[in-house]
Amino acid sequence: MPGTLHFSFDIDGDREVSVKLHGLMAAVTDFSPAFKVMARDWSTTMAAKFAASGDFETGTDEEGNPNPGWAPLAPSYAAYKQRRFGNQPLLVRTGALRQAAVNPREVITETSLRLTVASAYALYHQSSRPRTSNLPRRAFASLTAKQGGRWVRAVREQIKKAAEK
Repeated sequence: MPGTLHFSFDIDGDREVSVKLHGLMAAVTDFSPAFKVMARDWSTTMAAKFAASGDFETGTDEEGNPNPGWAPLAPSYAAYKQRRFGNQPLLVRTGALRQAAVNPREVITETSLRLTVASAYALYHQSSRPRTSNLPRRAFASLTAKQGGRWVRAVREQIKKAAEK
């Protein structure tokens, strides 16, 4: 459909946000300013998620219950982790995953944004595939509803600025 831009945000094959913005599209040829806002928001949100052990802008689970963030560690592993790595929060042993999530590799063009969390074990925590161990899924990279709203606003602001020229 002419004049329609469709944005979708996929993480590990899951559609996180899908929004259609209508009108004024002919005025916008470069979305990189909006993508830069999104990239900064990603980093800020990831830092907040890691600081709160996943309990940041979490909303509710599938049954409508409050989502408290990432699943806690098993007591035996928590004791091991404390002895071996000190008082580190969930998903942090050496800090490499947190560093990669907060500071992803960015590729921004006029028409695309790619953020890559470059960590060998990020996908293991993120993936919804069946597990071969008792380790629960702790999806750190899912977009929050509030974050999706901020990203849509960034695109709308970009469209508005282009229309004002």
